[in-house]
Amino acid sequence: MFRGLIFPCLLLMAGSLLGQADAPKPAAEASSSWSLDSGLEQFFGAHCNDCHSRPDPDAGLDLSSMKTWKDRDRVQRVIRWARRRVQGQEMPPPDTDQPRPAEKASFVAAANKMLRRMADEDPQGPGRVRVRRLSRYEFERTVVDILGVKSKLIESLPADDLGYGFDNIGGAMSFSLLHLEKFQALAEDLAERALRDEDPDNPARRRFVAADMTVVTGEPGMDSHANLFASATIGQIVKLPRDGEYLIRVQAWGDQAGDEAARLDVEIDNVGWRSFDVSATRNKAKIYEQRTKLKTGVNSITLGFNNDFYRPNHPDKNARDRNLHLQWMEIVGPLDAQDPTKAEAWLVDRKSNRPFKRRLKRLVRDMIARIWRRPATGSESNRLSKLILKEYEVSNNEVLSLRLGLQALLSSPHFLFRMEPGSLRGKKGRTYELSNFSLATRLSYFLWSMGPDAALLELAAKKKLSEPAVLTAQVDRMLKDQKSRALAENFAAQWLEIRNLDAATPDPERFAGFDDELKESMGQETIEFFDHILRQRRPVSELIDANYSLLNDRLAVHYGVKKDRAEGDANGFRRHEFSQGNRGGLLGQAAILVVTSNPTRTSPVKRGKWVLDNLLDAPPAAPPPGNDSFAGGEEGINSTASLRERLAKHREDPLCASCHVKMDALGFGFENYDVLGRWRTSDEGGIIDASAVLPNGSKLATPVDLKRIIAADPDLPLAIAKKLFVYAVGREAKPADVTRLEGSLAEKKASRSKPLNLRDLVMLVVTSDAFRLRRAARVKRN
Repeated sequence: MFRGLIFPCLLLMAGSLLGQADAPKPAAEASSSWSLDSGLEQFFGAHCNDCHSRPDPDAGLDLSSMKTWKDRDRVQRVIRWARRRVQGQEMPPPDTDQPRPAEKASFVAAANKMLRRMADEDPQGPGRVRVRRLSRYEFERTVVDILGVKSKLIESLPADDLGYGFDNIGGAMSFSLLHLEKFQALAEDLAERALRDEDPDNPARRRFVAADMTVVTGEPGMDSHANLFASATIGQIVKLPRDGEYLIRVQAWGDQAGDEAARLDVEIDNVGWRSFDVSATRNKAKIYEQRTKLKTGVNSITLGFNNDFYRPNHPDKNARDRNLHLQWMEIVGPLDAQDPTKAEAWLVDRKSNRPFKRRLKRLVRDMIARIWRRPATGSESNRLSKLILKEYEVSNNEVLSLRLGLQALLSSPHFLFRMEPGSLRGKKGRTYELSNFSLATRLSYFLWSMGPDAALLELAAKKKLSEPAVLTAQVDRMLKDQKSRALAENFAAQWLEIRNLDAATPDPERFAGFDDELKESMGQETIEFFDHILRQRRPVSELIDANYSLLNDRLAVHYGVKKDRAEGDANGFRRHEFSQGNRGGLLGQAAILVVTSNPTRTSPVKRGKWVLDNLLDAPPAAPPPGNDSFAGGEEGINSTASLRERLAKHREDPLCASCHVKMDALGFGFENYDVLGRWRTSDEGGIIDASAVLPNGSKLATPVDLKRIIAADPDLPLAIAKKLFVYAVGREAKPADVTRLEGSLAEKKASRSKPLNLRDLVMLVVTSDAFRLRRAARVKRN
C-alpha cells in the first residue's frame, strides 16, 4: 500500500523538479546592450585582426565583428582568452611584430576593466541552479551519517551523469522510472537495517512444522508429523535479518532398534553441521538444540535420517524397525546482542514508560528535521504520524511502525532532492537569499557530501548561519572535522579524474604488475595528498611543486623508494620526501599518469590536455571532425621518438596547430613517466626526450621545469577556485562568475603576506553571491 502511494507522488514531483533547468536567458537579457572598450578595439585592430578577421579568420574567431555580437558571455570569454594569450606572450605570435610593453599593459588593464563592468551589469546576477538529486556518493554518506547503516543495493543505482566534470550538477542529472524503483528498494532495505525488529530479551522465533517442510530425498511420511521410516531428508529455506548467532531447535523422537539410537543429521547450506542421537521414544518427544552462526539472508537447513535399521525377524516386535519422527524445527534469534545503530539509539526507547502515541509527535518532528534537513510543517507531521499510527494499530510494534515512517521519509523528494527555498530581496525581486536551512544544506554537501549536522541546523533555526562571521566560523569548524575528507574523496577525485582509474586497462604484456591493489594505492595517494594540503593549509602551489607525497609500502616499491626512508606507520600512508624533484606533487603521481595514458603507450596529448583542463583553466577546443586520431592509426608508434615525430606532423595541420602547440609541449614534459607512472630514461627508441618549447618561448627539459612553470602560473589558483565553484554551486561558472572570483582572489592576495591555500579558495566560493543567493524565476503572466 505504501509503495503504491509514494511512487506516483514521487514521480510527478521529481519530473517537475528536474524540469526546472538552469533558467535560459530571456531574449531581452541575452541581447542587452554593451560597448567594446576603445582600448581593446584599438589593440585588436593593430595586432589581432590581420589573422582574426573575415573571410578566413584563424581558429574561426573574427574579432573585427565583435561589436555586433549579441551573446554577452561569448564577449567576456573572448576578452579573457585574449588577455591570457597576451599576458602569456603567446599572442601576437612570437614571429610577428610585437606590441610594446606599455601597449600590452594598457590592453590588460582595459580588458580587466571591461570584464569587471560586464560582470557588474550581468543580467543573470547570482544565477539559478536546477534542483539537484543526491548523487550515489552523497546518498550513501548521508544515510550512513543519519542511520549508521549501509546497503549493497546502492550499487544497483544507475551511474550518475557528469556535468562539467562532476556528478552533482543538477543540469546533468537524470531521474527515471528505474531510479524511482531503485530508491524505493533502497529505502525499504535501509529502514530494515537501521531499525531492526530485535529484542535480546525476547528473540524472534521462526517455527516450521516438519510435515510442511520440503522433501529433499527419500519418501518420508508427511502427515501430522514427518515420519522418516527410511533414509530421507527434508529441508526448509530460512531468511534471516543479519549475520549472528541463532539457536536451531528440533522436536523429535525415534522408534529405536539395533545397537544405536536414531540419528538426526542437520546440514546448513549443504554442509554437515551437527548430528544428534535421538534417544527419545514415542509419546516422550524431546527437543534437540544447538547454537550456531548463520548468515544474513537465505539459509538452507535440512534434517536427515541416515542410520536406518530394519530386522523383521527380531524376537522383540518393538525393536525390529528404527525410524525418526520430526514434529517441528525452530530458529531462534539472533541471540548475540549488538550495539544499536544510530537510528535505534535515536528513535527506539524500549525502557520508556510513556505510551508510544504520546512520544510519537516529538519523534516525527525530529525525524523530518534530520532527514529532510529542515523543520516539518504541521501538515507534514500529521501525515507522517497518521501513517505510523496506522501501522501501529495493526502490528502493535513500535519498531515496525517507525520503520515504515523512515521508509517514507527516505523515499520522499524532500530527501532525495536538495530543495532551496528562500526569500526575495530588493524592490524588483530579482534575487532571493537562500533560507538558512538551504544555506546549511549547500554548505554541508559542499564540504562534507552529506546533510547538515545538529550545529548547522541549530544555527539555521536561529537564522544566524547567514551572518558573515558565523558562516566563516562554520567553514573553519567543518574543514577541521574528518567529514571534510569528502573534499578529497569526492571533489578532488573527480576534478583530477582519478575515478577513471577503475576503467584503466594498461596492456599487461607491456606493463606488468598493474593489479587491483596497486590501482587502489595509486588513487589513495592522490586523495591522501590533497587532504594533507587542505588540512595543513599548505600553499595552493604546493599541489604542484611539493617535493613529497604520501605513500604506502606498495607505492614505495612501485616508485623505487626504500621503505625505511618513508616516515610513519608502515601499514598505512605516510609522508615521504623525494631526494630529487622528479617526484612530489600531483604531476608525478601514478594515478594521474595512468588515467592520462593509452593502454599501450603514454599520451602527451592526453597529459597536456589534462593540465590545460584541470590546472590552468584553458581547455583546448574540440578537435575538428576526423582529426581526433593519427592518420593511419597507431601502427609504427613504438617509442617516444616515433610518437614525437607523428605529433610534429599532426601540428603541421593549421586546424590542429593552434591547440597542439601548447598541449603537446606540456605533455612531453611527462615523457619520463611510463604508462604506470614509473620513472624511465629510455625506451625502445633510445634516450627519452622530454624537452619542449611553449608558445611563449619557455623551454622545458625535465619534469622539474614542468612543475615550476605550472606552479608559478598566476591562473592556477583561479582554475582551482573555478572547479570548487562548479562543484559547490552546481552549475557552470559563467564569465561573470569567473570575473568575480578573480577579483576576490586579487583582494585576498593583496590583504595578506602568505600565499593562498585551499581554505582561502573554499571561503571565496562560500562567501560569493552565487553560493548564498539565487536569481528569482521569471513568472509568465497571462
